Amino acid sequence: MEAHGGHAGGLDSQILRMLLDGYTDTTVALRLGVGRRTVQRRIRQMMDTAGVNTRIQLGWHAREHFPLLDPCRPAPTPGRKVQG
Repeated sequence: MEAHGGHAGGLDSQILRMLLDGYTDTTVALRLGVGRRTVQRRIRQMMDTAGVNTRIQLGWHAREHFPLLDPCRPAPTPGRKVQG
């Protein structure tokens, strides 16, 4: 859900994945080696880009538009097709 290009990638993808997994902003920041305010700012930017008002809406938007980020869906194995 990068602001440029409209897709999840890089730091935003990692933040979003950890948010979907239930981690707090502080834990996300510590694990990714960035500041908590950076995490909060990136989440706000993703929410603005997605046109949503809450983190729950952001999670739903991510699930609908970026199914590979869905924690309930197994990650694709290299060389194998993912059915879904």
